[in-house]
Amino acid sequence: MNSRFELFSTEIFYEIFDYLSTYDIYHAFINLNYRLNYIINIYPLKVDLQNISRLKFDYICYYLRPEQVISFIFSDDDMGDQVIVFQRYFPYFKYQFINLRSIKFIRTDDILFDLPYSLSALTFHGYIYVSQRVIETIVKQAKSLTYLKVDCFHVLQSIDITFPSLNYLNVGHVGMKIFCCFLKNNESSSNDYHSLLKNLRSPINHLKLSIENENLIDSNSIPNFDYLSHCLTNLTMTCLINKTFSFEYIQNYRMKLLNLKSLTIVIKLDLIDGKQWEEFIRKTKIIKFNFQFILSENFTFTQSKSKLLDSFRSIFWLKEKYWYVGRNKHRSNQNTQICVYSIPTFLPTCINYTRDCYPPSSTVPSNDEQRIFYSRYIENLYFDFNKSIDDLPNYRLIHVNSLNLSGSTLPSIDNIISIVDLNQIKELNLSHIKNISIGQIHLLLEYIPNLNHLIFKNFIPLFKPPLHIYSFTIKEWKFSDDLNLFCRMFSYVKSLKIYINSLEMMIELINRLKYLESILVWYNFEKHAPFFSMNWLRRNIPRLRRKKFTCKEDDYYMIISIGNNRKKNALKFLIKF
Repeated sequence: MNSRFELFSTEIFYEIFDYLSTYDIYHAFINLNYRLNYIINIYPLKVDLQNISRLKFDYICYYLRPEQVISFIFSDDDMGDQVIVFQRYFPYFKYQFINLRSIKFIRTDDILFDLPYSLSALTFHGYIYVSQRVIETIVKQAKSLTYLKVDCFHVLQSIDITFPSLNYLNVGHVGMKIFCCFLKNNESSSNDYHSLLKNLRSPINHLKLSIENENLIDSNSIPNFDYLSHCLTNLTMTCLINKTFSFEYIQNYRMKLLNLKSLTIVIKLDLIDGKQWEEFIRKTKIIKFNFQFILSENFTFTQSKSKLLDSFRSIFWLKEKYWYVGRNKHRSNQNTQICVYSIPTFLPTCINYTRDCYPPSSTVPSNDEQRIFYSRYIENLYFDFNKSIDDLPNYRLIHVNSLNLSGSTLPSIDNIISIVDLNQIKELNLSHIKNISIGQIHLLLEYIPNLNHLIFKNFIPLFKPPLHIYSFTIKEWKFSDDLNLFCRMFSYVKSLKIYINSLEMMIELINRLKYLESILVWYNFEKHAPFFSMNWLRRNIPRLRRKKFTCKEDDYYMIISIGNNRKKNALKFLIKF
């Protein structure tokens, strides 16, 4: 029986590729044989360039076949100038990527201006200010766009064109704040976002809006989307203005959206009654309902907490819909905010286990607690072992990405593994442990086999990390610390975030850590701003004269991402000048 791996069907390879990044696909399978190359080159690629070094970026661009790419995500967070470097590889982007459907730009300093006709989904995320270039790009794609996500609402105010095919519009809260400032400086502008939406003349069926400033619009018209009643099927609205709405008021407008099937709402209410919402839902076509209701400050939590969830325990909520509801309270300054919310949609992904009540009070049946509260993905889990943990949980959290431990000493392994499955941890933060020994660290790391990022407050002499950990953060560097010893103990590090006390220290780290692909350094670069540049880095750091690299800087930090060797003729030019 022939069981050679390369004889698997194309469909099986496609399923494998669906779980891998673009870099991993190329690194693992490219150039093994002709058939695998053929399968890779016809696989529809979704290229995500987030959290990637210049070395891996160049590797992807070398093997990438433009016609196979259906989506891109660009981000300058870990590698600066991604778009600029990418255009050097593909100068005729519009005509090369003929099957591209979606592009997402995340805080990039530049964008791809001339886009393929096939592109129908466009996202600009994390932009505090949107340039004229972004607006012109959106206008160019107006006829073909079916999906648009922007963080700046004034983009729509700046566009005098219709979007005949647009059916998904997402406007973030950052954009609403900026839009409000924009209106204050432009008295002739309409301050009604409903008017802007109407002017798009789009058959919008998915709408997502976030409103955080009561000066943006007459609050009495906020929930009124009846002009979209013929097409709107999915509505997500976050309304965090300083106004409390009544149930009757919300119901009056929602009843006009006759085709609405999915409703997600975050809003401040004067009263929460599951029976009222049940009666409302039964009169509509809504089949998916998620909410986070913030109770009015006039609500007395201590008097009503036992009854707050009772109205959500009916057969309708628990048996017909399986819609579970939770309750918690947050203290900010002198105010206590009480929330009632849908589970699991509004469960937090960052948990302070020793401060927060977890799992929260809810209507979830006891036989479903493990699946809903403990088997879900947790981005960040924080433990403060200076505080006592009264009761150990019935189940362990099994999908935690980042574990942050705090206390005078490192807790026992038994205490930790009784709460969280350490096999899934990718990042471990020990920077808040005051007294820790090398033996304790190594013992803990033996239980975390998939760890790839380790965070310390200070450099710990004589600690040599395991080989499978290649990414580190050192938050503080003392003048008495031994840089030579650090470079020997961490010689194979690929990614480093570190506080430096001089530019000479940064130069030494980049030159000596030969496997280093990315380094973020914290330093007061503001005083060096007049002369600091890419050319300065090349002149003063011998390794960067030979390597391709990108640099992203601010007044107090710098990210350098290092790639492959430069071409010989380019190297000669740099040495000459």
